[in-house]
Amino acid sequence: DYVKALCRRAIAREKQGKLEGALLDLTAASLLSGFTNEVAVTGADRVLKLVAQSKAERRLDEPMRHLPSASFISTFVDSFKLHRTLLGKPRRTVAAITAELTKQGSAAECSSVDAAVARARCLCERAHAYMSANDFESAFSDWLPPPPPVP
Repeated sequence: DYVKALCRRAIAREKQGKLEGALLDLTAASLLSGFTNEVAVTGADRVLKLVAQSKAERRLDEPMRHLPSASFISTFVDSFKLHRTLLGKPRRTVAAITAELTKQGSAAECSSVDAAVARARCLCERAHAYMSANDFESAFSDWLPPPPPVP
């Protein structure tokens, strides 16, 4: 049986560290068996991950010899147009957002999903306003659990 022989040779190659040869054998065995041989299919998956990891590590160790193409860079930068548009809009102050949150009431008072979503949006907007002012502790204060009561 060719599938069995290919699987055995692939296992031997894998143990010898010849991962690409093992992957070739396991792929052939999977194709010949119609993807019904469990050893071939799971082995190919396992060895493929090892080969990919090895190649990625080698690629990361090599210095970059050239920059990406101009079209790639242009497409990448253009993908942030929406973010630039949003960041360019005027923002409400922390005081204005806090006033709206006070008007909305506490999270427990949210009577509908829409009210809860509106409150969450205001909390996110306030956190962003705090972070824009480099007040990071205040930005996270809304998201931390309340402190335990003092006995």
